Amino acid sequence: MAGKWILSKVARLTHPAPARDWEHEYADGAWSLLSGLDEMSRYWIATGYCSLIRNPSILDVGCGPGLLEQKLRLLPYGSYTGTDISPSALREARRQMPPESRLICSDFNQIAVAATFDRIVFMESMEPQLPVIDILRKHVPLLGPDGRIVLSLFDGKSGIATGDLWKAIAAQFRIEDATHLHNLPSGKRWTVGLLAPRQ
Repeated sequence: MAGKWILSKVARLTHPAPARDWEHEYADGAWSLLSGLDEMSRYWIATGYCSLIRNPSILDVGCGPGLLEQKLRLLPYGSYTGTDISPSALREARRQMPPESRLICSDFNQIAVAATFDRIVFMESMEPQLPVIDILRKHVPLLGPDGRIVLSLFDGKSGIATGDLWKAIAAQFRIEDATHLHNLPSGKRWTVGLLAPRQ
C-alpha cells in the first residue's frame, strides 16, 4: 500500500489528478497514510513557521482531514480556516476540529474567503505541473500586514523534482527560510519554505 502511494505521488509530479480522483481517494481512505510517522516532520516545520507570530490566523489551503490543525493547537493559534476540494476530507476534519474552526469546500483556484491571515499554508496541496506561482500570487491579497505563505512541496525520491519550481518561486517571492526533508525509511523528500511577497 505504501509503495503504491509513493508511485501515485511520483506520477502526479507530471500528471495532475482531477477533483473526482481526490474525492474518491479520500473517501476510500487512501490518504490515511498522511498521518504516518514518515509524514510528521513536514507538519512540524510548517507549525514552526506559523509560530513565528503570536496567535496567528491560519488559512490552510487543501487542508484534507485537518492534520496540520492538530499540530497547530499546541501554539495556540488565533483562528483556523481550512479549504479542500474533497467533501469526504472535510467531514473527517470536522469530526475532530474545534467547533469554531471554519471549513470550506472549494478549489484553491477559487478565493472562497473574504478575510486576511497571518499564515496561508499549502501543505503539499499543489503539484509542480500546476500554475503554482499564479495560485500563490492570487492568495497574496489575503495576507495580513506581516503575513507569510508556508509552502510544502513533495520532491519525489530524487529530491530534485521541484528544484526549477523553487527557482521560479524565488524570482517572485522572498524565500525567508526553506528546509529540505528526507525521511530515510520511506525515501520521501519534501521542501518546506516560508515565503514573503515582494514589494
